[in-house]
Amino acid sequence: KEAVDKTKTNEYDIIFMDIQMPVMDGYEATRQIRQVNNKTPIIALSAGVMAKDIDKSIEAGMDMHIAKPIVYAEMNQVLVKYFDVEMKE
Repeated sequence: KEAVDKTKTNEYDIIFMDIQMPVMDGYEATRQIRQVNNKTPIIALSAGVMAKDIDKSIEAGMDMHIAKPIVYAEMNQVLVKYFDVEMKE
């Protein structure tokens, strides 16, 4: 809920969205954010990495889905795609 509220009054370059949260899950939070913001990339962070998990994230309005724990190469793909920069090891 806090993330949803903040996106109504602030602009962000990117949103990393956890799927399992106590008040509202990441799918619902993303759907609500997308009602007012279709521009900011939203990246799902989840331990669920089966095709059905990824599909559910995309269907909710997220742009990408990366696994937890976060793997350097996957995070690098996000940075290259949205910011044309790479992390240094």
